[in-house]
Amino acid sequence: MMLVLTIGEVTKAPIEQSYQAALPPEHARSSYVALGSLTYHVSSIIASLTVTMGAFFSSYVITGIVFVVGITGAIIFYFILPQLEERKKSHDTLMKNKGA
Repeated sequence: MMLVLTIGEVTKAPIEQSYQAALPPEHARSSYVALGSLTYHVSSIIASLTVTMGAFFSSYVITGIVFVVGITGAIIFYFILPQLEERKKSHDTLMKNKGA
């Protein structure tokens, strides 16, 4: 299992950094990168809360909460991914035209 997670993290990081560098306007790039790193901290808070809630709720309730959070994230990602792809393509086209 850890091998699968490690491979996922290794492949996710460069793609995520590529999006963080390509999508924001030049003057706001550092703000976007800082906001992107906030996702790690928010996920740590959610993980800490579920551990704390484990003292009060059954494992089934905690599983349900984690499942709902995960599905919500997947749905949000599903809806924003086409817009991200479009913005990245337009940025790549712009950078090619600048270099040519």
